[in-house]
Amino acid sequence: MPIDISITVLGINNAIEALRAAHTAGQQPELQTALGLLDREIEPIDPAGTIRPLIQRLAGGRSAVSKKDLEKLVKIVASHRDRFEKGVDPAKALAAIAAPIGTKKGGGVLGELSPYLLQITGRHFRPRPEQRRVIQNALRHFAEENRGVFRLDTGEGKSPTYGFIIQALRQSLPEVFKDCVVVMGCHQKEPSEKLANTIKDIFPDEEVAYLEGGIALTDLEGVTFVAGTYQQLAQEGTSDLLKDWAGKRRILFVLDEADMVVFKGHREDGARTPTWFRILQDFGLFNDQGAYNSKTPHRMLGGSATFDRPDGIYLSTVWGPGNCFYHKPMAEGLRSKTLVPVIGELVEMEVPEGEEHRFREFTHVTREGKIVVDTAKVSSAAGSDYAVKTSVRTALDRMLMKIGLSGQGKAVRRGIGYVLDSAALEKHIRWQRELFELVEKIFRIYQGLSTGRMSVEVILRILGGRQHLDDFGKEMERFLYRREWTIIKPMWEKAQSSLNADKKEGVHDLIQALYTILKVDVRRVKGNPLVATGVWQRMEQDEKDKKIPAGSPPEKWPNLFGNRDATMRAFNAGQIDFLWSIGMLDRGFDEPMASLAVDNAPTRSRRRVVQRVGRILRPPDPTQPHDHTLKPESVYVTVTANLEAHRLDLSVQDLARIFGDEFKPENPVIKIGRDGDGGWVWTTPDPAQLDARGGSKLHVVRVGERTVKALMQFVQVNFGRDYDPEILAYEAGASADEIDRLLRGIKFPKESKLRHYLKNWGADAATITKIMALFHSDRADMQVVYGRLLKDVEGP
Repeated sequence: MPIDISITVLGINNAIEALRAAHTAGQQPELQTALGLLDREIEPIDPAGTIRPLIQRLAGGRSAVSKKDLEKLVKIVASHRDRFEKGVDPAKALAAIAAPIGTKKGGGVLGELSPYLLQITGRHFRPRPEQRRVIQNALRHFAEENRGVFRLDTGEGKSPTYGFIIQALRQSLPEVFKDCVVVMGCHQKEPSEKLANTIKDIFPDEEVAYLEGGIALTDLEGVTFVAGTYQQLAQEGTSDLLKDWAGKRRILFVLDEADMVVFKGHREDGARTPTWFRILQDFGLFNDQGAYNSKTPHRMLGGSATFDRPDGIYLSTVWGPGNCFYHKPMAEGLRSKTLVPVIGELVEMEVPEGEEHRFREFTHVTREGKIVVDTAKVSSAAGSDYAVKTSVRTALDRMLMKIGLSGQGKAVRRGIGYVLDSAALEKHIRWQRELFELVEKIFRIYQGLSTGRMSVEVILRILGGRQHLDDFGKEMERFLYRREWTIIKPMWEKAQSSLNADKKEGVHDLIQALYTILKVDVRRVKGNPLVATGVWQRMEQDEKDKKIPAGSPPEKWPNLFGNRDATMRAFNAGQIDFLWSIGMLDRGFDEPMASLAVDNAPTRSRRRVVQRVGRILRPPDPTQPHDHTLKPESVYVTVTANLEAHRLDLSVQDLARIFGDEFKPENPVIKIGRDGDGGWVWTTPDPAQLDARGGSKLHVVRVGERTVKALMQFVQVNFGRDYDPEILAYEAGASADEIDRLLRGIKFPKESKLRHYLKNWGADAATITKIMALFHSDRADMQVVYGRLLKDVEGP
């Protein structure tokens, strides 16, 4: 009798979900029941009976089931299930999968499974057009160079691109890459595990190991790919282990988020510095002074979505000049529609009357007449009740999204938020949940009144009873903006008086108004209560760094979904509508359906904002990047304490440099203008240039920064602080526009022209030598960043 494939797959999926839920909740009886269910369901996909002993060992009860053992079992079952679903003979699939599995003596409950070797998940990857271009450039580049880095935006698929490049290098340059082994590093555990799993799916016949505590040389037998975090790779023991594993073989080092790995100096006493750069020094690619060894047999491949660093260290110190073989600005991805269009908003927090002075004095004027912003005050304001209120309201107000080809459908956005510290995170989670609870009360009363059968008694019960009516009024006042509360307050006073008299007069009008103001329709569209929570660095530890027992989250961090893994799975499954974090979602976060970001973590770093925006730009289906039917656009909101201070200090970095073209300064960027509510808004298609104060144009990127700084010092010393550009241009034998573009960092001159300028301005030989040294250094760095686009910022 033929087996019903769909029923078998459904039964296995249900058993896996039951397993994970029971394990997360720490419920041992339910876990044993789920294992028994799985044992019954796998028979069609496990004809040789190989999986059943693994299940029976976990169900034996001799020791607690670890998460690692559970996930290993799930991966094996999922692999068999996927092949069974596609019609592959289970026996052949078993042979293909079971053969490479190694043995880890005494390793976990699943004794014969090495806990460090990854299993295939059944995903299939095929290069997209953009990735093919990266591959082609990589082949040309590595035919002549030993190290190369590319820039590809979040959502464009960096992880599989590494695998595709390695495949192509093995085929085109076998004498160099065919027999080499690969060491891959990432900044955090989650993205490094995802990268390792992706590589395993691209190379199903090769062994991929993940570095964790306790791994030994025997675990790496037959392994060609090793992945781990940079922290793990920096350990001396890990370095020795990898040297023994690699032997005399060539190593290709794959550095994900390559902008994070740079040389930061060495200790004078010669002691080991366990930095992320350390692994490259241990294998002789760089010496202790950070100088590259051009004779190394090893190779370096890197990728990142951003190339600049907040500390100003240039990536050319690691990758050298001319080694950026591919670069695609975010603006190009938006214009070509491989990324989802983004709508940006700048929202100023509302401050009660009489307290404006506390949140307006963020700027002061220096002796030179420059207006500067006090970032400490801005950061403090970001954690105030007023900023938190604006943030959580912003999330709710923008959660409803039109979808479909005609935009007639509706869906609820999945949103992420950024805050500065743990105190702000706790407050945002609590306020967001309490706002969602207020929405739930309004929705239930609205639904009841719509049927015409809701009594006063039921309304009072929903509001917490007659004795808590004042509390409901305070909740409304807390979450409504001042202009909204002015409208709602008299309506509430009328409804409250009526309810106290066991009447409903005015209640319908109040609830109708609140339903509209608070966008409660999003609750109807979802069909279930809205849910908010957060993720942070050490979710499994309390304030004393002690592990929190399963099922007993601390009061300070009420988390409905257990540990971080469970929380992220719930968000990806759509169970969580909004997720707040302290930087945990900047990198490595991968949920294509996330389409709303609320940023209440002020930063001067363009890199951080690029990463944050990139989290919501992924297309819904990575295999069909131009299909945005289910996610027509994303919304990125920056919450600011003060519009003017933000515009002076952050707007160019946070806004124009994100959505504008980062590497062609003369190209148009994004126009910022006021909306009807007094906020600011910009959109990606707008080709207008950003207006600066005084009507002048503010360009996107300063080029040759150190050279320009030295030139400005020289000019101010020799021509005065109030120098006349026309006189400088006359003395240099150039046009005023040429000199203006040079000193403002818009165009970078050719070497001969800069020497000519300096000589005509009366610079002595020592000054010319000093400035030209900076010129060559800047140009090398710019070559790394701009690559072929360098001509766009060079003058004639």
